[in-house]
Amino acid sequence: LVAALTTTSNENKNIGAENYSMKLISQKSSLSSSKSTLPFLKLLIPPLLIFNHFIFYQAQTKPMWNLAYSTNVTITATATTLKSKAAFDTLNLPHDYTFKHNEKQIVETFTYMDAIRKLWIGEGLGDTQTLSKVAAALLIVFSGIWPHLKL
Repeated sequence: LVAALTTTSNENKNIGAENYSMKLISQKSSLSSSKSTLPFLKLLIPPLLIFNHFIFYQAQTKPMWNLAYSTNVTITATATTLKSKAAFDTLNLPHDYTFKHNEKQIVETFTYMDAIRKLWIGEGLGDTQTLSKVAAALLIVFSGIWPHLKL
């Protein structure tokens, strides 16, 4: 796409015994200010940039993943003897009783900001807290700032 939208210059290149003409790409201006960029593409560039910033923002603020557990318990009890039937009757339970328990619970949600905060605090890391702060700073620079700047 960049090659199709930027200016080109004709130069001859020789490789071995073969002679052929090759168009070299020379970037002299930005894509939006280039004369060879079609007008409708120039109109698309700002909304696409805004959309990319929105996607980056969503990725940095929404949960990355969840730590969760699920429990599935099924207990079946059947009263077959006179004593067990009497015990079930005393507890007001049917003679063929099934107990089911299903549970799903999220223990912790991890976001981009959680990762930075945990690295910055460096809890439980002992002597490597300085290294943890450096890792937090690198995460901010290369995952938080750089994607927006390179657009």
